[in-house]
Amino acid sequence: MLVSAVLFGGVPGRLVDAAREGRIDGIVSLHVLAEFVDVLTRPRFGFDEVSATVLAEEIASFTEVIPLMLAITPAEAVHLVEHQGY
Repeated sequence: MLVSAVLFGGVPGRLVDAAREGRIDGIVSLHVLAEFVDVLTRPRFGFDEVSATVLAEEIASFTEVIPLMLAITPAEAVHLVEHQGY
């Protein structure tokens, strides 16, 4: 979702913007942030490691960063998004 938000915007972008603005609580794991950097630095996306890391640090600045990935079902995720009006 984070890669899609950065590259394409759309609903994922609006969710990231809402978290940045404090309208919703953003939560991200260290694993997801590392994967985000890994994906952005793949040749097809063209980000260098420094730029991708800066973006990950920006996301970490307005979200709660947790050490482990929490288990959430797709249905729970949809419910959370619908509850917030996205």
